[in-house]
Amino acid sequence: MSFTNIEIKARVDQPEEIRDRLSKVGAVFSGSFEQTDTYFNIQNGRLKLRESQDHSSLIWYKRDNQLGPKEAEGKIYSPSSVANLKDLLTSALGEKVTVNKVREIYTLQNIVIHLDSVKELGIFMEIEARSDDSHTIQDLTHQCEELITQLSIKPTDLVTNSYSDLLLK
Repeated sequence: MSFTNIEIKARVDQPEEIRDRLSKVGAVFSGSFEQTDTYFNIQNGRLKLRESQDHSSLIWYKRDNQLGPKEAEGKIYSPSSVANLKDLLTSALGEKVTVNKVREIYTLQNIVIHLDSVKELGIFMEIEARSDDSHTIQDLTHQCEELITQLSIKPTDLVTNSYSDLLLK
């Protein structure tokens, strides 16, 4: 499955305030999950194997490291045997870094908001305005910009890099 999103990532100092603001804008809490993302060494974009209690996915994506809304495109594959796939990818490509987090998921129409507690990094929020047939890239960018304002995200809280990049610094 292919996807195109417009995304932002921001540091969060007061997660309770963010939860309150999410509720006020109508976002619905979908659940909380432990996730482990294993990144592999590749030349183009990023490749990670996401493992959680109920589902695993192999995700390849490209996204520029920039502040504010940014376009991400990629592909997702859901393997039937994650252990064998992880062993194969580790043997072929080598592991780059592992990101461990607890992710709270909220939804608002075509937007998914993650409140992530990332081991060794702290608490972050990701907003993903997801593409569908009724939204253009401009619409998705506008949705992200509106949520940045509604959730009172300061420009100084915005993060350019992925969790993998932040852990490797």
